[in-house]
Amino acid sequence: MSRRPRRSEQETRDLVMRAAVQHVSLHGLRATLDLPMEEVIAAADVPRAAAYRLWTSRERFTSDVLEQLALGQTLPSTLRPDEIDIVVDEVAASTSPQDDARTVLCSLTALAIEREFDLLTDSDAWRAFLALEAAVASLPDPGRRTTLVRRFIEAEAANAARIAEIYRAVGAALELRPNSEQALLDAAHAARILTRGLIGEAIREGVSPAERAALRRRLSTSTSAIFGQTFQPDGDGTAPVDWQQSVLAVFRRSRSTERDLRNTT
Repeated sequence: MSRRPRRSEQETRDLVMRAAVQHVSLHGLRATLDLPMEEVIAAADVPRAAAYRLWTSRERFTSDVLEQLALGQTLPSTLRPDEIDIVVDEVAASTSPQDDARTVLCSLTALAIEREFDLLTDSDAWRAFLALEAAVASLPDPGRRTTLVRRFIEAEAANAARIAEIYRAVGAALELRPNSEQALLDAAHAARILTRGLIGEAIREGVSPAERAALRRRLSTSTSAIFGQTFQPDGDGTAPVDWQQSVLAVFRRSRSTERDLRNTT
């Protein structure tokens, strides 16, 4: 029998949290939010002793897993840099220098959302978060339920603010400005609600490929329309000649910020 490799505490934590997210994405959560700690540790293939040094009680383990599940919906961008490059290149190839800047914004949004949809519908973290939301709604303890719901609301507000900031920067790169700060924040909240609702529908058991494709299209067109109506020209209305590089720079900064957020959570 081969010996397990010696791992750091952080590596052990990451493996167990990943196994916990996968377990919840496959099996859901009980209304009590109890988790089979031993089963998760076994699935992570880490020594029990190492895991129990990190989590000295089942309550502490459950609390950390719930925090990890909540992270499944905290970061607004899941596209890798190379995927963002492809989106920008495809939109650039389908537009001309005379095109309306809002048309470019809508095209970028629509294509990026389609790619995000594909990633999120296959994401263990997103499925686990939706399972957590459903379980929290049926928690018998009103105090615990209220605490977790409040945590979701706070996380959602932070998410919307980050999404609004990304779109503000993309808009500026296209020489567009939001109709108002509140309109931009409202658009970000609406986009989040649409994403959660339509992806929740898409990952339900029994949904056909045609139905999933329709949900993907609906999310893409609705989100692009929301943001298209949220901005107005800050110049003559046409997209700048160098908009590609400016938009790519926005997304690179966004990815860097998200990495910093991960490292501080």
